[in-house]
Amino acid sequence: MNKKIKTGLQFSGILLSVLIVNYAPVRAMEAHSEPTNNQLRTIEQPLSTKMVVTAGGLALIGLELWWFLLSKSKAKKATINQDIQEYEQKI
Repeated sequence: MNKKIKTGLQFSGILLSVLIVNYAPVRAMEAHSEPTNNQLRTIEQPLSTKMVVTAGGLALIGLELWWFLLSKSKAKKATINQDIQEYEQKI
């Protein structure tokens, strides 16, 4: 596995665990309070949560773009030599 990818996965795991530890008790307390009527109510999210979710989403989009557009090697033109299709491999 590539060292940059491994480091990125470790960093994201640490960040996720910090977020869970910090925000799980707050979410648990909010879950116990029920609205007084049958309408849905909005819950204002902290700016830090919005920023982390946005940054995580952008990182995942960037990872997908890199994977599908930039990570694969380009096709190489093959030559036919004595009825055998081959391409020159540079080492």
